[in-house]
Amino acid sequence: MANWTVTPGTKSTTGGGSVNNTTVDLIINPLLSNGQWSGVYIQKENFMIGGGTETGSGTCIWNTGSGSWNVDGTAANIDQVEFINGPNTGEATNHVIARCTFNNFTVPNVDTTYNLDIDENPSSPITQGIDRKVCFQLWLPYVNLGSDLLESQGVSDMGQSVMYTFLKAAGGGMGFPSIGTTWNTAGSGATDSLNHASFTDTSGNRSITRTLLNPTTYEDDGYFKYKFEGTIPHTEYNEEQNYRITSFLVRRAFNGNEIDPPTAANLDGDNAALEIGTLDELPYGFYFNPANFSLNSDQLGFTYSSAYNWVSSSPNYHYINTSDGYLIGKRFEIQFNPMDVEPDPEDFCELGHTFILGDVPIVIQPAEEGMVITDVIAPTINTRNAGYKEVTVRGSAGAEYELCLQKMQSSTSIVPASTGGYYNFISQNFENGARVASNTFTIPSSGTNTHHYKIPIGSADARYEFFVIPKGTTTARDNVPTKAGDLTSNFYGTRTLTLYPNSAGHLSPTNRYETLTTDALKITLTQDAKEGRKRTLSDISKTVFGSCKTALSTGTRLVLKRPDSNINVGMYVTIPMAGNGVPHVTTVSSVRGNIITLSASSTIAADQDVRFDSPSSKLFPFTKTISANGSCALARAFGSANWLPEEAIGNLETAQRVVAAGASTGTTITLTSVNAVNTSRINTKYLQGDTIIGGGGKDYVRIVSVSPSGKTITVATAQDVSNGDIFSVIDDPDSTIKESADGGIIPIHIQGDVNTTPSPDTCTISGYLYINFIAGDIQLPINLDTLITPSGTP
Repeated sequence: MANWTVTPGTKSTTGGGSVNNTTVDLIINPLLSNGQWSGVYIQKENFMIGGGTETGSGTCIWNTGSGSWNVDGTAANIDQVEFINGPNTGEATNHVIARCTFNNFTVPNVDTTYNLDIDENPSSPITQGIDRKVCFQLWLPYVNLGSDLLESQGVSDMGQSVMYTFLKAAGGGMGFPSIGTTWNTAGSGATDSLNHASFTDTSGNRSITRTLLNPTTYEDDGYFKYKFEGTIPHTEYNEEQNYRITSFLVRRAFNGNEIDPPTAANLDGDNAALEIGTLDELPYGFYFNPANFSLNSDQLGFTYSSAYNWVSSSPNYHYINTSDGYLIGKRFEIQFNPMDVEPDPEDFCELGHTFILGDVPIVIQPAEEGMVITDVIAPTINTRNAGYKEVTVRGSAGAEYELCLQKMQSSTSIVPASTGGYYNFISQNFENGARVASNTFTIPSSGTNTHHYKIPIGSADARYEFFVIPKGTTTARDNVPTKAGDLTSNFYGTRTLTLYPNSAGHLSPTNRYETLTTDALKITLTQDAKEGRKRTLSDISKTVFGSCKTALSTGTRLVLKRPDSNINVGMYVTIPMAGNGVPHVTTVSSVRGNIITLSASSTIAADQDVRFDSPSSKLFPFTKTISANGSCALARAFGSANWLPEEAIGNLETAQRVVAAGASTGTTITLTSVNAVNTSRINTKYLQGDTIIGGGGKDYVRIVSVSPSGKTITVATAQDVSNGDIFSVIDDPDSTIKESADGGIIPIHIQGDVNTTPSPDTCTISGYLYINFIAGDIQLPINLDTLITPSGTP
């Protein structure tokens, strides 16, 4: 049974006339005979005319060719059939147009039917999914160290001093590379240097080609500019998987040739070793500083930033033959997951996605004598669930040092805390004073000492410092931390979001709500800080939009205009910012084509946009019920000028835009709206703008008070304001207290419901927030006046 149906085309004209070059369109839809989506994705290349000939490969234009084809009237009536994509290419809703062009012939005097034999093209079969596109550039710096080494080591010219080896997964899979006695390279040649301009990776059935765009100008450009372009086949695509597109190794080179070849050593582990010649032998006297590597993105934009994951991953490669622990190889990986950006644009490369490796951090090796500490490696980020972690000290065998781990008084201080400021590596506890004897160590013959430590779990952020103090005749290289401030390790605790009700409409003539400042009316969400934490599956939230085909009135059977295979059971259902027709936390109970069964009785208008969100740690449903004061009445503001659900949550951005609604020269300024001003914490807000003159000539002035009913604010000093002037309401620029969400929280839907029985009246505020990150311990007001209208007296 075909997975598609054809809607016939008709043409009305006068019998006996001529129809030269007249066209008629037939429509091919991916639907079953009952009108439901068949589950396939169709495009013009999937179809052909039986017995016909394509005028050129990929043209999708078919005619009789030199023989005959399965079309009534042969070439005497129908000249050609062209297959054309509909407007939704790559989507489940796409259709294909079969455009028939009639030759010059006389129209019959009676209704006439012409049949076409439309077949599936075996050269381009119909699929159950669509291949996903990949395209980005990777710029890698061209480095020549000749002049630098000339002064320190007498080398006349180094030529290309840094080379890059592209790696592929062992066995052709999609996992991490495995490297043994030879580099498992993604390209031709023994080492796959950048001179190999093109390579196509077909591992995991992918087809992704790496091309060097500037093979003759990279030295003048200062970068090797690579393009990665191809597809992830629909047969392999998994929306919850990050696909490794490229993995490359930064290596030392001399005139473009490798200095450090692979060995038989096991190089799959973290901080693996390469046994090579002595670094002091010219011209190899340089290495890399692992702390200063950076791989940066460009032109990704908000839409695609979550689709990529670029990491500096293990193993790092160190030289340990003389126990010095020099870093001579650094590995990077770029992964891609196109789950958030379907459908792909026609030309993915035009988006300009680019990754740029920053300046390669090279350290010239000076001549050294005696015992030396060469490196200290410690995590720069610690989270609440980190457990025991490692700090590694590298150097000459026999080198002595005191290892210091200290907790600072604050995040900006390098003074140890008076209580629990010093870590004892023997007892593995923080103590009130330094324990020199317990923290003094000697580097063994391996050249590496590994120490374990554990940061106490807490909710507050904290700053820790790692450093070593050389003992006796031992010295330390310049890159080694020898004092507080040289190697900072931050501990990130928790972040708490607090939502609290706020209203000005209840103040006249007296309070119309119960006391809004009680803790019982606050909504809180506490999360571990996200800094430094990789995205997990629980963070992934899928969002799908649909359109209601026929009005739904207090029912659960929602009919969409089009089916969508991305709608799944368990998804939350909302009509974003469009009222309370869908009860809070309503979910999808079942999916059958374009028919969605809801978990709760709902009312949705025809043509209304409907949003579906999968549950995730990013999605925060909230609800709170608030009582009226005494006999005061509460009513929904829906349909009135005060109904502004988009403005219900305040302080979402660091700066809230406001517009002057009239001219003034005093301290009172009239605005078009004051919803951006948090009335309960007004002492923390400032008005900023080009025409504002504050103390000391600053462009901001403190807001003293706000009148929601009059839509006015009072500022600390008189200002000259013109009608239409645009200002920003900002947090105190001189304060470190976080009063806004910094754009990390996005309201998806907010609604207000009222219950007038029994007494007193109550209103329930509910909705969903998308939590990208919680910027700090922040409090955001829920402006009740944008959803509810209070009236009366207690």
